[in-house]
Amino acid sequence: MISADHDPRRNLVSNLFLSAVHSPLLHTTPDSTDDTSTKSSQALSPTTALHVLHVFLSNTDPPPTLLSALLSPIVSALYGLLSALDCVKTADPAPAETARGLLVT
Repeated sequence: MISADHDPRRNLVSNLFLSAVHSPLLHTTPDSTDDTSTKSSQALSPTTALHVLHVFLSNTDPPPTLLSALLSPIVSALYGLLSALDCVKTADPAPAETARGLLVT
C-alpha cells in the first residue's frame, strides 16, 4: 500500500501502521477523544494518532504516494476535527495546529 514493492513483510507493516493511525481518527466517539479513555480495540487516542502522523511526516521526505496513502482516507475526518477544534477554546492549541498542518500538506 505504501510502497510498490511486493514484499509481504513490508505490506504487513504498512497495513498495521496505517490501521493504527487511521482507526482512531475514523472511529472516534465523544468518549474516545481523551487519551485516558482510549478503547481497548484502539491502541492510540485521536490526539496521539495526530501526533504520530505529524512526527512521521516531519521526519521523512515523503513521496506523493506515501502522502496519499497516509492522508487520503482521513481527510474528511481531519476537516471535521479541525472544524470542531476551531469552535472550542482549548488550553492546548497543538491538536488544531497539527490537523491544520496535515491538511495543508
